[in-house]
Amino acid sequence: MSPTPTLSLGEQFYEAALDGGLWDAALQGYAEAFGGIGTVILQPGLASPILSVTSGVQNAARQYNEFWWREDLVLTTAQRLGLDRPGICWDDDFISSDTKAKSFYFQDFLKRQDIGGVATIVVEQNGTHLAINVQRRFGLAPPDAPERQRFADVSRHLSRALALRLRLDQAEAVQGTLARRLGDFDCAVVVTDRVGRVVESNAAFAALAPDGLTIREGRVHLATGGMQRQFDAVLRAVTEGEMVSSLPDTLVVPRPASLLPLLLRITPLVGRAAERFTDFTPTHGALILVLNPTHSAYPDLSKVLLALGLTYAQARVALLIAAGHGVKAAAEALSVSEETVRTHLKGVYARLGLSRQADLVRLVAKAVPFGT
Repeated sequence: MSPTPTLSLGEQFYEAALDGGLWDAALQGYAEAFGGIGTVILQPGLASPILSVTSGVQNAARQYNEFWWREDLVLTTAQRLGLDRPGICWDDDFISSDTKAKSFYFQDFLKRQDIGGVATIVVEQNGTHLAINVQRRFGLAPPDAPERQRFADVSRHLSRALALRLRLDQAEAVQGTLARRLGDFDCAVVVTDRVGRVVESNAAFAALAPDGLTIREGRVHLATGGMQRQFDAVLRAVTEGEMVSSLPDTLVVPRPASLLPLLLRITPLVGRAAERFTDFTPTHGALILVLNPTHSAYPDLSKVLLALGLTYAQARVALLIAAGHGVKAAAEALSVSEETVRTHLKGVYARLGLSRQADLVRLVAKAVPFGT
């Protein structure tokens, strides 16, 4: 086998790592490149140890799992000699031709399957040892030094590709678990990773597009530029574990052509909190919950503001201003003059001891009863 096929096999392994449907062809090509009829992946110690087989050894694998695993001279000898640790070995190195000629495992099983020897790479994945065996054709000469080196070179790529495939499998499992768990929420939910990229979202969040809340290029996007900057600042603080007193607990996000805003809460998703949403070890991220006015848990914001000592008229103005509406827009929404809005707003600031719209937004956000 020339160096070109060696490189080609490595490329096939990495392609298969990204597309699980290509594994059989890649492993079958791996076997044939070294004089084999197929490849077997097994986990030593199991009663039926074979985990995966390629198309060339389907029949042999079935018989092995039904009976011959009990008589596997290669496996038992390798274990006795301590050769079942991560690395590469050829059975010609520890089982002589005389032993093979006298062994009914070789003569009554392997030989009848056109198998004369085994080349093995043992890898460790998540604390478990897996043996990847190339079943070499009967009658082949023992491997020479160049063939051994090529096998070692290709096998290193296989080991790395297998590790990548297993990580992707786990990631896909996490993704599926998140999707199922987020489906349990009736409010809009988004999960991001530690740099703010969206990992998963539910259908309720997708329905918020008309309200100006969407996912673009893998990130949460708000229609209002000022709110986007505030959202990004809160998200960054949460995922980096910072405590920033100037940032609100809840973002009051204005909705186009609507008086009542969206209420958005960002909380850390790490450690035990994350275990509610995934069965795997979590990484730092954020859980974003969004309530819109149609949600049953949406609070009566007027009552919240009345509880702070405002009159009903002041509460209506405070709500609109806190939601990001200007004086003119608030006046139009309430069908009053801009002067009336300014008068009520002065009363709000005086009653609450505030001086700026930003202070009012933070106060309303903190006053909103938003359970997570």
